[in-house]
Parts: sequence; structure tokens; C-alpha cells
Amino acid sequence: MALSKAEVREVFREAALRELAEIPPKEAVDHPFSEGFLARMAALIAEQKRGSWRLLSRQRRRALVVAAILVLSMLLVACTPALRSAVGDFVVSVYERFVEYEAEVELQPEISATYEMNSIPAGFTQTSSEFVSHNYFETVYRDAAGTWLVFTQIAGNPPAYSADNEYSTTETVTMAGQQVILHTAPSTLVASWVRDGYHMSVTYTGAPSEINIEEMIASVAPIS
Repeated sequence: MALSKAEVREVFREAALRELAEIPPKEAVDHPFSEGFLARMAALIAEQKRGSWRLLSRQRRRALVVAAILVLSMLLVACTPALRSAVGDFVVSVYERFVEYEAEVELQPEISATYEMNSIPAGFTQTSSEFVSHNYFETVYRDAAGTWLVFTQIAGNPPAYSADNEYSTTETVTMAGQQVILHTAPSTLVASWVRDGYHMSVTYTGAPSEINIEEMIASVAPIS
């Protein structure tokens, strides 16, 4: 017999708590996480604004985000119908609690030219610019308040991406002549688009109204 939604949530909660119980304390973890990893985790954590979530420690919240992505990707795809639609360079699948999108076009097999944003909000300083892998280039910025701004360039037809659909909005817009998928939450903004055979994105972990995302997208150019 199929599980009800309430039963699925309960099973997920129990599984997540078991995983959390096995996480070692911060003092026992001796691993230097990259600036890019911390930025991506900060963006995920910033979207979570409800109840007991704020009572968890930062390390446990990060771990729960990772566990939630893995488990929900399996559970929700299995039990909710998808509404698929082609939008510009992307195919978008809308589920009950999240939106999944993937590049419709063939991406470059590898990164042969790296790109950068030439319009950065005032107060931000670049903290890293590196190849996370052979087909993933990332530049990270931070300001004095600890807000993250991340620009990524990806080749090699990566797997589909997903974003929360319950506590944020997802829309497709035209910005700087590009078809852009825009995810907006109270304290997170993610813009994704395809250009020159690369999947590019900008992630901002502050209030979306504080920045001009179109100006930043328009400023993206190959590094000379």
C-alpha cells in the first residue's frame, strides 16, 4: 500500500534525524571546505526560514540540506507528477515542492575559455576564482556582512538542477538578451542561463532587491 504524504514526511524526518545523529562534532572535523562549497551551502541555508530549522546548529543544517536534497530527489519524483515545458535553452519540470531544469542544448564538452562578471555590487571583494573541476569554473565574492555572491560556468552537459518550489518562486525571463531561469526567495536569488555553450549562474545570498541581476548578467564576458 502506498504511503500517505504525512507518512512520507515522518519517514523522511526519522531518516534525517538518524543521519544527523551520526555527524561528528565540529571539533572532530578537520577538513578545509572551499569558499565555493560554503557559498553554495549558505545559499541553501538562507532559503530555509521556518520554525525548528533555526534551532539547528550551522553544521547540522548544512548536513540536513545535503540529506534533504538526496532523499527528496527520490521521494518526490516518485510520488508527484511533473509538468514539463521547454523554455528557451532549458527543459523545466515542475513538481509539487521543487522545480527541476536541465539544458536543452548540447553544452561545450569542456571549458576552453573562462568568463567573468565585470559588474560587481559595491562592497564585494573577490575571495576566490578557480576550477572546481575540469568543467566547473567558479568565482566567489563576499562583502563585510558575510553576504555571498557566486558566478559559475559549467561545461559537459551536467545533470539537471533543482530549486525549492514551496518557499521561493521560479520564473523564466529575458535579461540582457538571454533566456534566464530566476529563482527568488526572501534572502536568496539564483539566475541561470546558457551562453556560448556553457551553463552559467549567479547566486546571491542577500535580499534580491539589493542588486541589479540583469546588469551583472550583461557584464559577463570572456577573461582576456
